[in-house]
Amino acid sequence: MNYLPVFVTVQERTCVVVGGGAVARRKVGYLHQAGAAVTVVAPTLDPELADWVRTGDVTHRSQDYAAPVLDGAMLVIAATDDRAINAAVARDAQAT
Repeated sequence: MNYLPVFVTVQERTCVVVGGGAVARRKVGYLHQAGAAVTVVAPTLDPELADWVRTGDVTHRSQDYAAPVLDGAMLVIAATDDRAINAAVARDAQAT
């Protein structure tokens, strides 16, 4: 196994979720419940994610993924349905 489950305090910390679909919605929900400052990066959003953005619970960057969106994030989650984008997110997050 290449990964180890860990617990981290994300309250008031910047967390970036790349992707705007159902998987991203689930991850954002967990982060939001834990008090994280969540930014979602995706051109389009699942309706529930869009509601969270409208209420100000989540920040949205309506754009395709680019490495600079990770600047300042303590936690990054790749949650797209595109393996190449997810791999780029992982590579870029490890480089920062």
